[in-house]
Order: sequence, then C-alpha cells, then structure tokens
Amino acid sequence: MNYRIAVKEDIADLVRLRVEFLKEKQPEKGRVNGEVLVATLEKYFDRHLAAGDMIFWVAEKDAEIVATGGVCFYNLPPSFEVMEEERAYLLNIYAIPCHRDKGLEKKLFGLLLEEADKRKVSSITLHASEKADEEGGRFILNRK
Repeated sequence: MNYRIAVKEDIADLVRLRVEFLKEKQPEKGRVNGEVLVATLEKYFDRHLAAGDMIFWVAEKDAEIVATGGVCFYNLPPSFEVMEEERAYLLNIYAIPCHRDKGLEKKLFGLLLEEADKRKVSSITLHASEKADEEGGRFILNRK
C-alpha cells in the first residue's frame, strides 16, 4: 500500500470516492442531483487543494486510489478553551468496501493528525460513522 498527499490529478478519484461515501451515508439521497454534485465537487476540490486549506491523503494499491481522508483548515475567533484561531475538521476517512478493516482508515487518520500538528492546530473536529453515531457521532479533539 502506498500513502501520499492527493494532487490536482487525483480530483476525479476524490470526487468518485466522496460520492461513494455519500451514497453509503445517505442512500435515500444517492440519486438526487448526481451530475450537479460531481461538477460542484470538482470545483470545490480544485479550489481548496490549490489554496492549501484542505489536504487529502490517499491510499493506493496497484496505482488505484482505494481509500482517502481529508482535513480542512478554517479560522474561528479564540475562546476561553482555544486561544489559537486555526482549527481543523477531519472528513471523508473512507475506504472502498473490499479494502476496509485492513488498517487503511487508521493510517489515514494518523496522517491527517500529523497535518494538523504541522499547522499547530489545537482543536480538531470529526463527525464519525454510524458505529460512533450510537455514542453521539461527533468528536472534538482539543490538543494542548
């Protein structure tokens, strides 16, 4: 397995895996505005990858992207708990079904946390999958 940061040439695969993720997460909405969603996602990934406020890591097997995970960086005013303004949101930690439960998602999660460390982000938000939804589904990591 090869792990690397996604580049502009990976946008089609990032879009494909994002759509697969959404179809699994929200199957009842999976066919609504599909073409519009793809076009909008292509623009979104192009803009934010270029700006550097979003980083996606990918896992490749035999030159095929089989898993992804992203981190978006954004700013909020400091608060009593968090003095730094830059925050991070982890998203789309996703592997195609035949590559799940092989540690890919855990590896990508770690790589995304390293990206947040590089930027000295102290607050990281993650909305988790159905497994974690039973326990609230949203995690905030405050790092000191």
